[in-house]
Amino acid sequence: MANSLRLAFLVLFQSSLALSLAHRYPTKCSFDKLVALEPTKRVESEGGFTEYWDSKNDQFQCVGVSALRYSIKPKGLLLPHYINAPRLQYVLQGTGILETVVPGCPETFREQTRHGDQHQKIHATREGDVIVVPTGSAQWIYNSGETDMVIFSVIDSANEDNQLDLKVRKFFLGGKPQEEKGEEGNMFSGLELKTVAESLDIDMGIAGKVQGVDDPRGSMIIVEDELETLSPAVEESGNGNGLIETVCTLRLVHQLAESTDADKYNPRAGFLTALTPLTFPSFNMSNLALIDVFSTECCDGATLH
Repeated sequence: MANSLRLAFLVLFQSSLALSLAHRYPTKCSFDKLVALEPTKRVESEGGFTEYWDSKNDQFQCVGVSALRYSIKPKGLLLPHYINAPRLQYVLQGTGILETVVPGCPETFREQTRHGDQHQKIHATREGDVIVVPTGSAQWIYNSGETDMVIFSVIDSANEDNQLDLKVRKFFLGGKPQEEKGEEGNMFSGLELKTVAESLDIDMGIAGKVQGVDDPRGSMIIVEDELETLSPAVEESGNGNGLIETVCTLRLVHQLAESTDADKYNPRAGFLTALTPLTFPSFNMSNLALIDVFSTECCDGATLH
């Protein structure tokens, strides 16, 4: 089998972003060349680990992004969480299920003959998928495969939706994560147990689990039994609302590892695919785009321009 090389480049639209950053934040763009960076922090959980890059590095500060990488074990569940800026994820390895909960969109399904579920954003995902998570959306990810699931995530912290600063803030909707002490945690942990139970209409025992009381497992847990999720055929949706024809119907996942929609293709060398707001409208919610290069190292003289 021929050796192959895949590179994915995350690109920001600098024409407007640089000017915007100059007015909003004191950025650092004084470096002469790009340098490959390694994660500077690793946080272990029961169901895997999270790696963080130093967001204070000049390269990240210049373009206004932060980066992290999830490694989720088989049957591992990354607990529901919220980040204060839009983000772009790339599945480097494995298969799984994820849900993106978009505020204002219906929680029920509508069965479509061609496009599947268009409202509740539950997707089967696999290696090569590009995933957009809009601002204000919560997300969970489950590894349904037999190998570790690895996901690289870039957060557009300079996006205008993040009105405070370039700092990324992550909040969990369950469990007791210990990722960034003093900066991240369970959104319900500061409330009285009774308040959580009454607000969510659950008993005190479940409310304690939601708060993550005395739960040492971290942001990723192991699901002992098979995770059960609804499918588009289980329920039918009710009446729509004003958001249904906008963000609720946007496609948030795109498979980039296949050559079917490549911009440049050479059967002997490989292919190049560029995702922009024109080809993937969900990118309009951030300043991000992506270029994917797949090179097959099998034939001398075969090049891809």
